[in-house]
Amino acid sequence: MKLRLYEYAEGISRLGPGRRVGIWFQGCPFSCVGCVAPDTLPAGGGVETTVEDLLDWIRTAGKHDGITISGGEPFAQSKALAEILGGARELRLGTIVFSGYTLNSLRRRAKREPSISSALSRIDLLVDGQFEIKKRSLFGLRGSDNQKFHFLTQRYRGHVQEIFGYERSKFELVEGMTGKMLVGVPDQAAELVWDRLAPDTEDPI
Repeated sequence: MKLRLYEYAEGISRLGPGRRVGIWFQGCPFSCVGCVAPDTLPAGGGVETTVEDLLDWIRTAGKHDGITISGGEPFAQSKALAEILGGARELRLGTIVFSGYTLNSLRRRAKREPSISSALSRIDLLVDGQFEIKKRSLFGLRGSDNQKFHFLTQRYRGHVQEIFGYERSKFELVEGMTGKMLVGVPDQAAELVWDRLAPDTEDPI
């Protein structure tokens, strides 16, 4: 199964508990003002790969505790998303997904789109809702306060303090498949630093 990705990287510690694989989907139907990763928005951008190749890479990427999937919009490629999450479950990896769609809207769509239902059944923590710059969050692993944390399984309920108390001023530089990138959920001060580094790195996420 083919899919389009913006980037993927391993050994990440700034997108959830433990050591994680980060996957950023390409393409998004939203155009949120102040989007921190505008290069992920065009559906025809990024690189084309297959779910099988991506899962093979995850299996050989070393020991990880989980995967975090963002974008772009992961549910814009819901069939591929469901397959990736299924592979992660087989590897016993925890799953965190960021989506601009709300959980309620996804559940309504899931009634007629089986791939969305399958994806939701394989997510441990969903962070939902579009980024709203006027509600920029000062706390937690999210961009704005309208976005909600949905613990769809018990896996991350023991990490509530870490998730809600996420230090937004910290970020990390990692080597993705196509270049260096800054990873984290930034506060305004961090965004200024990232802007100065932007010529040498990919868009911050």
